[in-house]
Amino acid sequence: MFLPTGGCLPDALTKGGRYPTPEEEERLAGTHADGVPRGLLPCHSCGEWRGECFDTLCRQLVVRVHCVCENDNRCASCGELLHSRKLNSNYFDPVDKKIWHTPGFSGLDHRCAGNGRG
Repeated sequence: MFLPTGGCLPDALTKGGRYPTPEEEERLAGTHADGVPRGLLPCHSCGEWRGECFDTLCRQLVVRVHCVCENDNRCASCGELLHSRKLNSNYFDPVDKKIWHTPGFSGLDHRCAGNGRG
Protein backbone atom coordinates (compact mmCIF):
# COMPACT_ATOMS: atom_id res chain seq x y z
CA MET A 1 0.00 0.00 0.00
CA PHE A 2 1.27 3.44 -0.88
CA LEU A 3 0.81 6.68 0.98
CA PRO A 4 -0.64 9.74 -0.81
CA THR A 5 2.70 11.46 -0.26
CA GLY A 6 4.46 8.85 -2.42
CA GLY A 7 5.94 6.79 0.42
CA CYS A 8 5.48 3.10 1.14
CA LEU A 9 4.04 1.50 4.23
CA PRO A 10 6.56 -0.75 6.01
CA ASP A 11 4.25 -3.78 5.86
CA ALA A 12 3.68 -3.50 2.10
CA LEU A 13 5.15 -5.98 -0.36
CA THR A 14 8.71 -4.73 -0.42
CA LYS A 15 10.24 -7.33 -2.76
CA GLY A 16 12.91 -7.86 -0.13
CA GLY A 17 13.86 -4.21 -0.37
CA ARG A 18 15.63 -2.08 2.17
CA TYR A 19 16.25 1.59 2.70
CA PRO A 20 19.42 2.87 1.00
CA THR A 21 22.57 4.16 2.58
CA PRO A 22 23.42 7.81 1.77
CA GLU A 23 26.05 6.59 -0.71
CA GLU A 24 23.48 4.35 -2.45
CA GLU A 25 20.95 7.18 -2.65
CA GLU A 26 23.38 9.13 -4.80
CA ARG A 27 24.85 6.23 -6.80
CA LEU A 28 21.55 4.51 -7.65
CA ALA A 29 19.37 7.56 -8.30
CA GLY A 30 17.68 7.72 -11.69
CA THR A 31 17.97 5.59 -14.79
CA HIS A 32 20.27 5.19 -17.75
CA ALA A 33 19.21 6.77 -21.07
CA ASP A 34 17.41 3.54 -22.05
CA GLY A 35 15.24 3.57 -18.90
CA VAL A 36 17.16 0.83 -17.07
CA PRO A 37 17.57 1.68 -13.37
CA ARG A 38 21.08 2.65 -12.28
CA GLY A 39 22.82 -0.21 -10.52
CA LEU A 40 21.71 -2.88 -12.99
CA LEU A 41 24.18 -4.40 -15.41
CA PRO A 42 23.68 -7.04 -18.11
CA CYS A 43 24.74 -10.57 -17.15
CA HIS A 44 27.73 -11.84 -19.15
CA SER A 45 26.05 -15.24 -19.58
CA CYS A 46 22.36 -14.62 -20.34
CA GLY A 47 22.23 -10.88 -21.07
CA GLU A 48 19.45 -10.16 -18.55
CA TRP A 49 19.79 -7.32 -16.07
CA ARG A 50 21.07 -7.98 -12.54
CA GLY A 51 22.36 -6.02 -9.56
CA GLU A 52 20.83 -3.65 -7.01
CA CYS A 53 18.70 -0.62 -7.78
CA PHE A 54 15.75 1.37 -6.53
CA ASP A 55 12.46 -0.45 -6.97
CA THR A 56 10.49 0.89 -9.94
CA LEU A 57 7.26 0.95 -7.90
CA CYS A 58 8.36 1.97 -4.39
CA ARG A 59 11.29 4.18 -5.31
CA GLN A 60 12.38 4.53 -1.68
CA LEU A 61 13.65 0.94 -1.42
CA VAL A 62 16.74 -0.73 -2.87
CA VAL A 63 16.03 -4.20 -4.23
CA ARG A 64 18.21 -7.02 -5.54
CA VAL A 65 17.48 -8.00 -9.15
CA HIS A 66 18.40 -11.47 -10.42
CA CYS A 67 18.91 -12.69 -13.96
CA VAL A 68 17.60 -16.05 -15.16
CA CYS A 69 20.94 -17.83 -14.68
CA GLU A 70 20.91 -17.06 -10.95
CA ASN A 71 17.94 -19.42 -10.53
CA ASP A 72 19.18 -22.18 -8.23
CA ASN A 73 15.87 -23.43 -6.82
CA ARG A 74 15.76 -27.12 -7.72
CA CYS A 75 13.44 -29.95 -6.78
CA ALA A 76 14.91 -32.33 -4.20
CA SER A 77 13.29 -35.27 -5.95
CA CYS A 78 14.06 -34.77 -9.65
CA GLY A 79 16.66 -31.99 -9.64
CA GLU A 80 14.78 -29.84 -12.15
CA LEU A 81 14.11 -26.13 -11.64
CA LEU A 82 11.03 -25.39 -9.55
CA HIS A 83 10.14 -22.34 -11.68
CA SER A 84 11.58 -20.43 -14.61
CA ARG A 85 12.72 -17.69 -12.20
CA LYS A 86 14.49 -17.77 -8.84
CA LEU A 87 11.87 -18.01 -6.10
CA ASN A 88 11.37 -15.01 -3.80
CA SER A 89 13.43 -12.85 -6.12
CA ASN A 90 13.02 -9.93 -8.51
CA TYR A 91 13.74 -9.47 -12.19
CA PHE A 92 13.75 -6.44 -14.49
CA ASP A 93 11.52 -6.50 -17.57
CA PRO A 94 13.15 -4.33 -20.27
CA VAL A 95 9.86 -4.05 -22.18
CA ASP A 96 7.78 -2.34 -19.48
CA LYS A 97 10.84 -1.06 -17.53
CA LYS A 98 9.51 -2.49 -14.25
CA ILE A 99 10.88 -4.78 -11.58
CA TRP A 100 8.71 -7.84 -10.99
CA HIS A 101 8.71 -10.18 -8.01
CA THR A 102 8.54 -13.99 -8.26
CA PRO A 103 6.90 -15.20 -5.04
CA GLY A 104 8.04 -18.41 -3.40
CA PHE A 105 4.69 -20.11 -3.89
CA SER A 106 5.34 -20.07 -7.65
CA GLY A 107 7.38 -23.22 -7.11
CA LEU A 108 4.29 -25.11 -5.93
CA ASP A 109 3.27 -25.64 -9.56
CA HIS A 110 6.30 -27.87 -10.16
CA ARG A 111 5.62 -31.48 -11.12
CA CYS A 112 8.41 -33.98 -11.55
CA ALA A 113 8.54 -35.38 -15.08
CA GLY A 114 7.65 -39.04 -15.34
CA ASN A 115 6.69 -39.91 -11.77
CA GLY A 116 3.85 -37.46 -11.15
CA ARG A 117 5.25 -36.49 -7.75
CA GLY A 118 5.90 -32.89 -7.10
